[in-house]
Amino acid sequence: APRDAAAFAARAESWLALAKATPALAESALADFRQATHLAPDNAGYWLRRGIAEEARPRSEWALLSGGSEAALACFDRAVALDDRLGEAWLRRGLQRIELAGLGFTLQEDAEQDPVLQDLVKSIELGYHTREASLRRAKAFQSATRPALAAAEFSRLLAETPDDVELLADVFWISRFHPARW
Repeated sequence: APRDAAAFAARAESWLALAKATPALAESALADFRQATHLAPDNAGYWLRRGIAEEARPRSEWALLSGGSEAALACFDRAVALDDRLGEAWLRRGLQRIELAGLGFTLQEDAEQDPVLQDLVKSIELGYHTREASLRRAKAFQSATRPALAAAEFSRLLAETPDDVELLADVFWISRFHPARW
């Protein structure tokens, strides 16, 4: 069996890519990322990718009700602790916290006291601006009644992809049905 963390991580990436079509393969990705993090426990990138594999795992019906994954959150915590410049780890950690909190989630008024808001804003400060990241942040900010932050993310997205029908529908829905938040 290979004892090279990079080999396990490379194979895990392949499994993770295949898991998009066959979710059960996320378990194989996770097994390989566990080996990679065991062999290279100080590699923040491996911890980030292990958390993503945890998110991709098929979950039982009971686990789906809780929304988030404690195991994924722990991986993102470790990634951020090892390298605080990983914008994707900050974003995913904040989103996992939201999912674990469930339907009653709200951001605290004082940003200094709110770890979720700190995580999401830190991912912005670090320049993590993929389309998916900005959209997920915008929706999280919007649902947590942070309209200025949501508007900034939606504006960034609209500037980049003004003809994106899905994005336009989201902005329309929010501005039409939640005008006070926009």
